[in-house]
Amino acid sequence: MLKRLLKLFGITKFYTDKLKTYEHSLTKEKRQISKYKILKIETEIFSIIQHLCYLPLQSFVYSIHKTLQDLGMKILFLDQSGKLGGAELFLLDLAKFYQDNCLVVLFEDGLFRQSLEQKQIPVQVLTAVPFKVRKDSHFFQSLGSLNTVIPLVSKVAQIANNYNIIYANTQKALVVGALASILSRRPLVYHLHDILSDEHFSPINRRLAVILANRFASLIITNSQATQAAFIEAGGQQDKTKVVYNGFEPKKYQIDIDLKDLRQKLDLESRFVVGHFSRLSPWKGQHILLEALTLCPDDTTAIFIGDALFGEEAYAQDLLERTEV
Repeated sequence: MLKRLLKLFGITKFYTDKLKTYEHSLTKEKRQISKYKILKIETEIFSIIQHLCYLPLQSFVYSIHKTLQDLGMKILFLDQSGKLGGAELFLLDLAKFYQDNCLVVLFEDGLFRQSLEQKQIPVQVLTAVPFKVRKDSHFFQSLGSLNTVIPLVSKVAQIANNYNIIYANTQKALVVGALASILSRRPLVYHLHDILSDEHFSPINRRLAVILANRFASLIITNSQATQAAFIEAGGQQDKTKVVYNGFEPKKYQIDIDLKDLRQKLDLESRFVVGHFSRLSPWKGQHILLEALTLCPDDTTAIFIGDALFGEEAYAQDLLERTEV
């Protein structure tokens, strides 16, 4: 069944190695030992996941999903956050197609867990102790998080034994997922949502992400060409990366509303409006837009949609003080 599915994508040769990762998919008689450390069959399976992200037709996505379901392909999604950030919203949309054959493991409890349960997506929270490492954390702060990471790695590795793929959706999930993939002998997919620049990531965190992704991930998905370029510039392996843009269902955002009436209610009838839709964070650049407004004509107004989620309350307060209420 697996070979028939892969032939749809022009794949006719199959390889495995001595890790015995695919013994459950290939019988002993058909299993061939190869000299390749990275399994080609593994890479092609991940390509199927990429195709799902590209497809605009839900019916076709569903048909591919059913095929994977028939094969028994099970995915273990990892995410460290209990809050609904951009990466979590993406995973919420993706995981619904695999709700019968997946588990979303979170390292924190919160609204994200509730949203997954509302969509009947299997979810499990492993720890109530959040990671203390941030994008700009230095070496000793990162080292201090080991007492949280090590127990998580053990738990995730045990769970991964019942799944075919580990899918790390964030950088912190990559740390746990990479180590768990070794113990469980399961292939790892890393989805990179952030630009790894020195402006927002400390050298140790940027280097750690690149090393773990290069060494342990069989596929690295980036959400834009800019994200891919930054990863490669930081030392990432280009041949492992694929750009998959975040998809969405347009019907969700098509609402019946009188725009003229809305502008009147907001006192924006004769103004040029700029919208900024994101969580409030220096990483997202709301302060840059405020500075740009000082150079714009007087009839220009900016509307910020979002809130502080990951400890950026002081930044949000500063923005509020800089605006005219």
